[in-house]
Amino acid sequence: MLEASGPTAGARFTVDGQPVGPEGGLVVWPPVPGRHVVALVDADDREVDRVQMEVRGPAGVRAFRK
Repeated sequence: MLEASGPTAGARFTVDGQPVGPEGGLVVWPPVPGRHVVALVDADDREVDRVQMEVRGPAGVRAFRK
């Protein structure tokens, strides 16, 4: 799950540059193996924050499609 706190009106998450979930809400992102960049983007498409992460899992799990 992805969730932001604080003044997040109009903010949304992106994973690997692709929007995921609704604006300002809790986002359920099914993690898939690989390296990912999760960013919080404001209503003007400016990046507010970002994290890089690696999901480890069994081979053969479908990758997140860009």
